[in-house]
Amino acid sequence: MRDDPMWKVVRLLIGGTILLTAVTLMPKVITGVTSNSNSSGEPAAPPESAPAPAEPADWSWLKYVGIGVGVLVVIVLLSIGALAIADRRRRARVAAKTAQEARAAQVERWGKGATAYAKVALAVTEFETDPETIFVRPLLLDTSEPDTATFFTAFHEAGKLHLENVPRDEQLITAFIDAALAAETAFDRADHNARTKAEAGITHDNRKLTQAEQRTLTRARGLLRIALDPTTDGNHAHNAFAKASELLSGIVTVPTKFTNQLTRSIEAVHRGELTAATPVERPVR
Repeated sequence: MRDDPMWKVVRLLIGGTILLTAVTLMPKVITGVTSNSNSSGEPAAPPESAPAPAEPADWSWLKYVGIGVGVLVVIVLLSIGALAIADRRRRARVAAKTAQEARAAQVERWGKGATAYAKVALAVTEFETDPETIFVRPLLLDTSEPDTATFFTAFHEAGKLHLENVPRDEQLITAFIDAALAAETAFDRADHNARTKAEAGITHDNRKLTQAEQRTLTRARGLLRIALDPTTDGNHAHNAFAKASELLSGIVTVPTKFTNQLTRSIEAVHRGELTAATPVERPVR
């Protein structure tokens, strides 16, 4: 309490009042003492006449004491007001800095979750658009595979929590980070499972491919590469893709979404050739 600025101001007011009163009364005290000394050192003169009436006491000095105290009170009140304003501003600055640091920590934490989610989203785009997926990790497209189903569920949950703007609710931030990291872990597990089984020649429902089926997959892979080769004739490319799709049927599960994406990729590769082969109508003159 002794270090509190308000307490210092109060002590200043009390001390100033005492000092001002003492300074004001000092001349009166000195005058009174001198008068008493003079009257006690000399013999009393014989009364010549009736004593003069006593002069009324001079209380005019109280006016100056009051003025001084009033000035001190004003100074103290102004000081208290200035201290209060300064204290409020200091507290506001501290609160603003604390809030800014807390927000920066939230954004940083959210960023870790967003990075993990973006990594998984990119991986999904890659395996859903890469033609090699159906040969090196086809079970990653098959949601009947337990690890694949677990991944897509985790990724969907993380997507629902992925907001455009960073929320201020700590629970929402924590939930998103946990979901994003869970999706990342689930993808790694599903990807490893799909690659491992593909290398072992295992397809959906843990069925082991026969040697004939594996040779068929090799043929389909070659045909698909021909279909995606820019030097291949457009019609030949579409025929190769149709044959590859026929060979794959019943061996690996190829979702319609993936098939449509392959079709768009082949059309994009050969679009220039198809456009050039299309006759241009001449306007009628």
